Amino acid sequence: MDSVFKHILYDNEKILWQEKPYFPLFIVNFNDLLAIAVSALLCSFLLSGMDESTQIILIIFFFIFFVPMIYRYFVYPNTYYALTNRRIIFRSGFMGIDYKSVDYDCILNAECNVNPLENIFGVGTIRVFNGEFCERGPTTNDMRAIPFPYETYKRMKSIAMDIKSDINFPNKLRPEDNPGYHSKYRE
Repeated sequence: MDSVFKHILYDNEKILWQEKPYFPLFIVNFNDLLAIAVSALLCSFLLSGMDESTQIILIIFFFIFFVPMIYRYFVYPNTYYALTNRRIIFRSGFMGIDYKSVDYDCILNAECNVNPLENIFGVGTIRVFNGEFCERGPTTNDMRAIPFPYETYKRMKSIAMDIKSDINFPNKLRPEDNPGYHSKYRE
């Protein structure tokens, strides 16, 4: 597979994993389905004998749920994720192509989430938090609806640990044997 990231890679940077999200679950996630189901039930009970203003409110309510799905539909062709030997790269974009990257040493927290619908299709979401905040609070960088989420998460965490170890303990300074390390967790 020809990499969609080749023009933004640093010298000597290698792609270790690259994937596109699973289309149906990238567009419609579990929370969307729950919201649509609850809305449809609510509408079926309220639709009979409803005045015009209430119908307009319901149309606005449906519009609020469908706009994110429509947006994800148009973003999908440009969406890819990659793990390199230096960073995690997120590619997306609606009218152009946008890139975001998180260096492994900047990862403060990561989690792998697989909801019931994702579990059926063997996909999941990996969230990476690197300390960024916006007006609404902390922001995460998500790799949504990726196949083999647990394996990818494990690989990402392993790479991050290796890079953080290299930064904190450069190869030249690493002793062959570390006599000061006697933790009960080591055995």
